Amino acid sequence: MKLRILELFQVPEEFSFLELATRLKRILHYKIDVAPLTRFELLQTQEMIEFLSQVPSAEVPKRTRSALHNHLKSDPFLATLLLVDEPSDDLYAENLLNQQYALLTHVYCVRGLRDYTAYLHFYRTFIENKLAVLPLHQLLHLTTREVHQRLSSAAAHVQDLRLVAPFFLKTQRSQSGSKALLAADNHHVQAIDDDIEYVETSDETGESSCSVMRLASELSLNTEQQRRKFRFKMAGAQRAYYAFENATALGMQAAMPNELNEFLKVCAPGLLRNSTVAIAPVDAGYLLLFIFQLFGVPSPLKLVLNNKLAERLPVEQSQNYIAYQFEREGRFISAELNLRADLLQTMSPEGSDARIHFVASSRLQLSLPSTILDLLNTTLRAIGSDARHGCTLQKALDIDVVDYRRWLNTKLKATSLPLRGIGSSALHRAFLQYSKHTIPETYRAFLAQNTIVQSHYVSAEPHKIGSTMLRAWRDFCDVTGMRWSHIDAHETARFAVSRQFHCEVGSKITLRSELLAGLYQVLLAEPDLNSIALYIYLRIASTSAIRPVREPFPPFSHLNVEGGYMTVADKRVHHADERRFVVLTSLACQLLSAWRNAAVSYALRALFASPTHALMWFDDDCRQWQHFGRKTVDSLLYQRTNELLKSHSFRHVAVRRFLTSTGRFDQRLLNFLMNHSKAGVGLLDRFSALSPKRAAYLMRQQMEQYDLEFAELDAQALAQLEGLA
Repeated sequence: MKLRILELFQVPEEFSFLELATRLKRILHYKIDVAPLTRFELLQTQEMIEFLSQVPSAEVPKRTRSALHNHLKSDPFLATLLLVDEPSDDLYAENLLNQQYALLTHVYCVRGLRDYTAYLHFYRTFIENKLAVLPLHQLLHLTTREVHQRLSSAAAHVQDLRLVAPFFLKTQRSQSGSKALLAADNHHVQAIDDDIEYVETSDETGESSCSVMRLASELSLNTEQQRRKFRFKMAGAQRAYYAFENATALGMQAAMPNELNEFLKVCAPGLLRNSTVAIAPVDAGYLLLFIFQLFGVPSPLKLVLNNKLAERLPVEQSQNYIAYQFEREGRFISAELNLRADLLQTMSPEGSDARIHFVASSRLQLSLPSTILDLLNTTLRAIGSDARHGCTLQKALDIDVVDYRRWLNTKLKATSLPLRGIGSSALHRAFLQYSKHTIPETYRAFLAQNTIVQSHYVSAEPHKIGSTMLRAWRDFCDVTGMRWSHIDAHETARFAVSRQFHCEVGSKITLRSELLAGLYQVLLAEPDLNSIALYIYLRIASTSAIRPVREPFPPFSHLNVEGGYMTVADKRVHHADERRFVVLTSLACQLLSAWRNAAVSYALRALFASPTHALMWFDDDCRQWQHFGRKTVDSLLYQRTNELLKSHSFRHVAVRRFLTSTGRFDQRLLNFLMNHSKAGVGLLDRFSALSPKRAAYLMRQQMEQYDLEFAELDAQALAQLEGLA
């Protein structure tokens, strides 16, 4: 129980539990009167109060604000709590001290533990100035919103209340302001329209903190008419993403393959006949830029040319370049794209141990499709050697953005595409639209040097990224009519060498595949109920990608082992009762059912309460069932392995197992697995063309394929649970 209280209030090690016990007990007492609690939350709170009543009081001198300076911003609630005098035994005595505790409980219920500004104004108003505004019986019977209304009314006569009254309203997390955007570790931008961007932020663990829509271009919103037009455009863009699931193309924003074929017949018929030699060098330069953007590189003019046989260039960490080498007496060229891979501020492991985690590289080398290689070969051989090394494509080709747009618009006008609303942007998005479900978004994000929330979790070999992109590109070429050269012996040898160098890009805390089996065997070495429960937690976390939160598994009422799913409240962003739909494999359902039977039998024999949630562990010290919180899992893993493993790693492992499975990849299913959305629109949205039942079926079908890897260990765990039952 002590561990549960420490996790609930996030008490740091520097604070004395004896010093906080009586204060926390008063907060929990008043929380029952103030906050709307479910029956389960009420029982939990009452158990905590009963436990705190047995903690002996300690004679501790009163704290000062200067003495708590190091914790005022990191732990504002606990620091403010220690600045309030220790409460008396009379719970409902009408005095200033109890009023302070009641007001502090209201602020805690709506602002949480980390709102420094709220607790700063609370201290100045109610502790430093000792302001009394409402009697205790009213504070305990009014809702927090009603207390806010009373304080706002009194603020007309009392200046100090104007600053503290707004903090008695609940924060709107879904509409974070510019300060939250600026303070975020990572920003992920999705272009919805030429004028609108969807911006989502994330911390180093990959959890999103806020999301907003904003202007992408330098438009001014000075008049009401302009602001109203922007609101309509933003709403229309959001609805367009709803319709995106049903439409074969996103309106007129992406060209169809036959429309791209019509464009190429006019501007580059040689690409359709596989005769790039006949293309003039000047046209080849423009076509090279066009194919680069079509492939997914947004700013090819900024790429630097790097001749492998010339003097080595000192490449900056933020620089992206094309490393090339002429082959076979002027007939061929070999080249790859070298890009930045460390685009995120992401969680790092405790120490670099290649036995445990994959080696995370800061650079990514991608093989280029034969279409780009042919055009690059024609273009580079037509320019001087001094411009082929250490220069950007813009300088080497003597083409800027204006020249390229003028050339593309001229070619477009020679076709009938503009009459159908197909512009240059639609042509550039053709391959993106064609492969939107078959190429992982994170792979395309690397190519575009952009980041999304899923970039935190995906760890992939550069060869895997390159081969996936090239496979989709060749399919796209077949549909559009473009010809591509088959891979030759030289490229085959280069691919074989790249496979030998085993490094990854992306996630830094993904565990090696061979480590999992050894870890599971260690947990099952002793037939102990807690070890088996930890084994089940890690198995499900590394398959169903559950988040490492305080209560990762739901009550039994939210678990359906027959249907193979559960609903968890691991990320309440838009609604207080929001729950996530988690698909379970058949092996996971068998393990959860067997654990419940064994746990109930164990509880009956030991004469204490049965577990209340789908998976828990038993704390022998306080004789209570506890949740697998993040800190608990980290601690249990260290006790059993003596290695600093992170509970977050198993969510990353689930993504890697999904991506490396043999089934046909579908980006929508990966979003479903991770509970991620695109511009705020999830797979199970009411506008989606995919029903929840169908989505769960497809998800389970793919998960079952690779979950059989540990079937023997699961059978061993089931046998041990039957013995314990």
